[in-house]
Amino acid sequence: MACGYLREAEVSHAFLNDCLGRLVAVDHDGHTAEHLRSSYRQSALEARLGGPRDLLTRSYREQLGSDFDLVYAAGLFDYLSDRFAARLLSAMFDLLAPGGACWWPTSRLASMTRGTWKHAWTGG
Repeated sequence: MACGYLREAEVSHAFLNDCLGRLVAVDHDGHTAEHLRSSYRQSALEARLGGPRDLLTRSYREQLGSDFDLVYAAGLFDYLSDRFAARLLSAMFDLLAPGGACWWPTSRLASMTRGTWKHAWTGG
């Protein structure tokens, strides 16, 4: 979610060695999604157009599927209200396969306690 240019892929051993079954990168910017498609054409990457509000809709989540081992959104929660952040976390957890994990690293200390930690640790 909010993947930007997905610079994490450039240092991911699993991605670089084609060890991923499926990697879905979602961003609200169509230019970014197109850049990812052309840059990583021969990989497991699936670039999707969409943003946090899209993820709140059931139809968008159904398009993505609910079988992810990891749902990741770096820095995104720094910019969201507490209420929206909690709703988005719940939507992110809906995408997880059983035993999957949700990770939302943040660069601002104030953002670290936002959302619902109950969901972070129990998935529900």
